[in-house]
Amino acid sequence: MKKINKIFVGVLSLTLLNPVNSYALEKTEMVHASLDYTGNVKNTIVNTKLTKIDSGDIVDYTYLTDIKNLNGDEKFSFDKEKLTWKSTGKDISYQGKINSELPIKVSAKYYLNNEEVNPKNITGKKGTIRIEYDLTNTSIVNGMHTPFVVSYVSMLNNKTTSNISVNTGKVVSTGSKNVVIGVAAPGLYNDLGLSELKDMNKVIVTYDTTKFEMNDSYLVMTPKLLDDIDISKLNKVDELNSSLNTLQDGMNKLENGSKELTNGSNELDNGMNSLTTGIDKALEGSKQITNGLTMVKDGSSKIESLTTLVDSLYSSYNENKGLIEMISSGKASAQYEQGIKDATMAKTDLENKLSQVNAGISQLEQGEQAGVLTEEQKAQLNTLRGQKTQLEAGIKQYAEGIAKAESDLASLPVKAAALDGANQVIEKVLMGVLGIDNKDYINDQTINTFKEQINTLVGGINSLQTGSNELTNGLNELSNGSKKLKDGTNSLKNGSSELSNGITKINNEGIKKLSSYGSKLTNYSNKVKTLVRLSKNYNGFASENSDSTVFIYKLTK
Repeated sequence: MKKINKIFVGVLSLTLLNPVNSYALEKTEMVHASLDYTGNVKNTIVNTKLTKIDSGDIVDYTYLTDIKNLNGDEKFSFDKEKLTWKSTGKDISYQGKINSELPIKVSAKYYLNNEEVNPKNITGKKGTIRIEYDLTNTSIVNGMHTPFVVSYVSMLNNKTTSNISVNTGKVVSTGSKNVVIGVAAPGLYNDLGLSELKDMNKVIVTYDTTKFEMNDSYLVMTPKLLDDIDISKLNKVDELNSSLNTLQDGMNKLENGSKELTNGSNELDNGMNSLTTGIDKALEGSKQITNGLTMVKDGSSKIESLTTLVDSLYSSYNENKGLIEMISSGKASAQYEQGIKDATMAKTDLENKLSQVNAGISQLEQGEQAGVLTEEQKAQLNTLRGQKTQLEAGIKQYAEGIAKAESDLASLPVKAAALDGANQVIEKVLMGVLGIDNKDYINDQTINTFKEQINTLVGGINSLQTGSNELTNGLNELSNGSKKLKDGTNSLKNGSSELSNGITKINNEGIKKLSSYGSKLTNYSNKVKTLVRLSKNYNGFASENSDSTVFIYKLTK
């Protein structure tokens, strides 16, 4: 049982990506929406669970109506949106109805052999089926969409379907059935503008059938994908851009200084005074560059922190793959089934013991009614009654545990789909940061190469500072020596011209492009920060104080 609970907790935490607060009441919402086959909402029911609560009056807030207690006898009073429970310290689960608009709208279209059809009119027909689910994110705050991740799950009969494909997911065979799993993130492309996310607002399922039939489909979504990202780490990107801007200013000054040096060397032919003046100007510009590069060096260490973010994403990516493999291989199911079997045997054992205790109680109670019990027998009767209470509680606890494990076992495919959806989003982020166009290149070698490139950049900045210091020292010597020099003015003029051209080329082809890249990176960083804040600030659908909200849409005929 401990292994089963460990697996369940791991899968659930990665599915919801929601941090746990161990110091206050926790509230979770499970929104169940029933939709027709085109995506129109028929009804919405919300199951809410309160945990980590104390005894006494517990105040909650909700927009639900027709509220009923699902798992206990706790009484409650309801005043507008304020819900007050008479708590016994146990978890409270309640259910209610709501008419609010759902955050993700669904529009489903069906095609037979590339012709749009009403699925009710093609039952039993043969051909190529295409089903397109267009998803619209209506949860918009200050022009940005709440980052919902949507997992699609449906099952198709192996005997009547073949050549199954889904645009943003995969198909898993269970023997007699094919499980179609897709993932979407509606609104993400509109917010970030990354071409890789362009098709993440829809799920398209295609297959060949010899006998078409309508199948129930499920959409599971959560707004908490980015909840546990530490956005303070993204400040390193802003600091990187600031450092690049400082580097750009220094290079511009270096370029200006080199041009002044060229002008001074040209004037050297007309007199030593003009030469001295030009070299002094170049020296001043070199000192400014050195100061700028010193600031860049101070900030260069912050560039390296970008590797920490990549390592964190890569580690999560590999952990998710391991959990998905455990669920897909059936190992998780086997452990759940063994746990259910063990719990059932334990429950049966308790029931047998309860039967024996009841027999003893019945026998002693006859003597009690006849008034012939000794003091020792009375004490024995009280002991048996206490054992009966404990055994009944134990049987109830085992029954609840078995039901919970069976429910968790049934939900493993959905949890695997959510994990896969999270990994696909991580793949997109890593591919963008690493500059690759194939997820197969997300491996140790690529990650290490990325780190080496960051180290090379930092090393280049250090080398540039060293070179700048050497240039400043050289110009000092040149300034002193120019007062003594009377020959070689033509050679100096040619050399300073080449230096100016080289610095201009470095600035135009290198530093300016690097500075431009830093500005773009900061733009994406700011958008990601906004998305993370929206994820963290999403406080519920049926209330504004929920720690976790999961939506489950069921599309039926």
